[in-house]
Amino acid sequence: MLVEVQIECLLIDTVTDQPVIMLQETNGTRAVPIVIGLSEAGAIASELEQISFPRPMTHDLLRAAIEQLGGTVEAVVIHDLRASTFYAHLVVRQGEATFEIDARPSDAIAVAVRTTAPIYVSESVVDHVAINQQEQVGGENAISVEIDTAPRDTTVPSIPADTDPEQLRQMLENLSPDDFGKYKM
Repeated sequence: MLVEVQIECLLIDTVTDQPVIMLQETNGTRAVPIVIGLSEAGAIASELEQISFPRPMTHDLLRAAIEQLGGTVEAVVIHDLRASTFYAHLVVRQGEATFEIDARPSDAIAVAVRTTAPIYVSESVVDHVAINQQEQVGGENAISVEIDTAPRDTTVPSIPADTDPEQLRQMLENLSPDDFGKYKM
């Protein structure tokens, strides 16, 4: 059985400094936290915030390729959890045929937000990892995920929304690997 979920929020786990996506049960109180990569969090956030780029990003390319080949993304299904790793697939329909394409949950969700495809999590995964959003914070099932508002020890400048492309190019050219902090890809 599948549980429909929606993106509740993107957070930073203050213990690990890793992005976490919270998937909220559509008709319930359970939430599924999934640790994701920084680039995937950026891809999801940029689409949720309706930030457009002059050239297609990777997930935009995948959406466009599926559409150009006559397919539609019907759903994203997070179907398994093994050794602390979530497994997902894109359900793609092309004419009368339906395909399941293996994907990391974060990539699948980044495509889902671009195609407005529903997101589902198998009941067995929800039962294993879900937290109850109505439980008191700090209780036995509380998690250490919080929004980190503390200033970071970094020289990366903030980028205002109205930054012109030439200014952005100059900012990016001046970045060094040390500017990215503890994130390892």
